[in-house]
Amino acid sequence: MTAFSRRNLHWVIFLLVISFVTLSGCRRFVAVSPTERPTTTPTPRSTHLPPAPTAEPIGTGDNPIRVYFRLIESGRAEASFTAAAEALAPELAQAAGLAVDVDLVGNDAEALAQLCASTPEQISVAWVSGAAYAAAYAQGCGSAALQISRGDRDQSHTGVEIALYGSREAGVAALASLSGKTLCRLGLDDLYTGLIPLVLLRGSGEDLFASIGGTQDLEDLDALIAGVISGDCGAAGMSVSDFEERASADARIATVVLARSVEIPYSVLILPDYLPLGQANALIDAFISIGNGSRADLLRPLLLQSEIIRAEDADFSRLRAFFSQSGLSLADLGS
Repeated sequence: MTAFSRRNLHWVIFLLVISFVTLSGCRRFVAVSPTERPTTTPTPRSTHLPPAPTAEPIGTGDNPIRVYFRLIESGRAEASFTAAAEALAPELAQAAGLAVDVDLVGNDAEALAQLCASTPEQISVAWVSGAAYAAAYAQGCGSAALQISRGDRDQSHTGVEIALYGSREAGVAALASLSGKTLCRLGLDDLYTGLIPLVLLRGSGEDLFASIGGTQDLEDLDALIAGVISGDCGAAGMSVSDFEERASADARIATVVLARSVEIPYSVLILPDYLPLGQANALIDAFISIGNGSRADLLRPLLLQSEIIRAEDADFSRLRAFFSQSGLSLADLGS
């Protein structure tokens, strides 16, 4: 490149730099507002809320544990049960160190309704029959804690077996022979003569109850035995001990055992899972102390117990299986 060309290039670069600086300096002026000073806002005053109500602890004066007993067949007036419940309540409360109310209900269904209505804030426990225990377990209402025994220590029992007795006169020698025959009972709601025979028939592998000729309600156990002997009843169910106590030698010859149940517990104490362990153990220990000691007569009118025995759900697995194989809804057994 010649010296002239280099000089021209220097001038071109110089002119471009001058133009850029000039244009930058000629940009439009924009006024800048002064920064505003921040304003202060008043701090809100806190409002005190009323204290939230807290649940009264379980087993205290304003929140007692409710203990339900069903009325049992004993030939005594209801007033005697009421007197027994009133006498038991303060003794049970003192032994457990808890506030308790003792209440009576007419049947298992009422006791189950109270038990199953328990909440973490309000607890009900119940002494019920073995069938009602199975119903409570199926509904998830609680767990077994105690049961009772009856009889002398060497020959005590925690429940009864129910047998279905067939009539030889009516030609009933096996369950299948009941087709078209009459099943006699004290009533459908009677546990030993109504419900358990139904479970035996339904659990026989086929629904034999659907094939019988009908049912007939009689007034007492002696009438049931007489009906089976005569053939008016194709079959009738009752506890083995009741039959052995009432049946004559002729009655034993005239009848045949068609089926037998597992042992049906006399009475089971069920505690809801909401009951804290400390209170549960205190209540269990109190029942054992009263029922097995010098104060046993406080409980005997309500349970007819010879002894109070600790229990748990595993003790009744065969009982639950017995009801389950019948196909009946366990949730309805207590009603």
